[in-house]
Parts: sequence; structure tokens; C-alpha cells
Amino acid sequence: MRKLLILLLILVALLLAADFGLKAVAEAQTAKALQSTLRLSTKPSVSLGGFPFLAHLASGSFPSITLDGRRFDADKVPIESAHITLNDVRLSTSELIGGRGGTVRVGGGEGTATLTGKGVTAALHDQSVNATVRFEHGTAMVSSPDLPGRTARADVRVRNGLLVLRSRVAGQVYSLPLPQIVKGIRYTGATIEGDVAVLAFDVEATTFKV
Repeated sequence: MRKLLILLLILVALLLAADFGLKAVAEAQTAKALQSTLRLSTKPSVSLGGFPFLAHLASGSFPSITLDGRRFDADKVPIESAHITLNDVRLSTSELIGGRGGTVRVGGGEGTATLTGKGVTAALHDQSVNATVRFEHGTAMVSSPDLPGRTARADVRVRNGLLVLRSRVAGQVYSLPLPQIVKGIRYTGATIEGDVAVLAFDVEATTFKV
């Protein structure tokens, strides 16, 4: 009986090693594919949910995939950080691990992204908007020759896929199209926390190629 238990423990250890080894390979290949598909300037960190992983790998169905990225550009907008959870994900793991891409189906999801004032300013300047944005102590400040006194506090919100900054002086409005970090993003709100703007969003059910 003792020998049988030892053999079972060894088998379990080998299966766990294979499980974690294949998981690491699959996550690395998924990150590589998503970086290319989503046109991200850096590779995201990917975590494939579900245990045992081998069972989900065989079926190509995962309860969730989590993406984390720091300091990357999406649609020419500098993103300080992003955390995205995609739910009910289905994909061809054999094609993905083999580097052949494939189709990814997502049931939905949610996430957050943070922007710095420097990043928002760079994106506005890229659109020839003459304004400088700062986020400090939970407040948004906008500086522009268009403003009386040149600097004013601004209210920040999301509207129709735009980050909208409305100065509290003269009501001047500055807007920035927000990036589709992943297909199906619908931005739902923005708050200023410390020295960053935190954007909340939902991800609609979608399908995309990698």
C-alpha cells in the first residue's frame, strides 16, 4: 500500500509539473499573439484561468483570461497600466501553442486602465490640440492659451468613447478618443485618483483573430 501511495504521489507530481509547464507555454504564446493582434507596444502579462489546466487546454475553453500591462501604447494613446478580465473564453489551444493563431471567442469581461497627465497631453498634442493636462491630488488641471488665466481645474468624464475634460473656467472642452485595448471595450466612467485618471470599462461578447 505504501508503495502504491508513493507511485500515486509521483504521478500527481508529474501531472502537476506538466500542467504548470504547458500553462506557462500557453500563456506566453497567448501574450505574444495578443500583443500583435491588439497592436500593443509591449507584451502583456497573461494568466489563463481554470484548474486542472490540462482539461481546459484539451477543450479550448477557459473560465477566464486575465491580461495585465504597464506602460504601453494602444491606438497611439499612452497607457500607464491596464487590468482586463475576459470571461468564458474559447480558443484553439493547439493552433495558439503552435504559433498559428486562430479565433478567440469571448463571452464578456471588464477592466480598468490608467492614464497619466503626461500621456493624455502627448495624445492631445498628437491631435494638434494645444493643451497640457495634469492629474494631481485627485484633481485634473488643464493649461491652454484658450483659457482665461491659462490654467483651470477640469471635470473629467467618459462620453461616447471619449475622455472629456471640461474646464471650470469658460467651459472649454477638450476630448480624446479612448483606445480599443481589446475589441468590444465600452468605457463606463473615469475618476482621478492621486496623479492618474482611472478608466473603467466593460468588454462586450466578441470574437477576434490572433
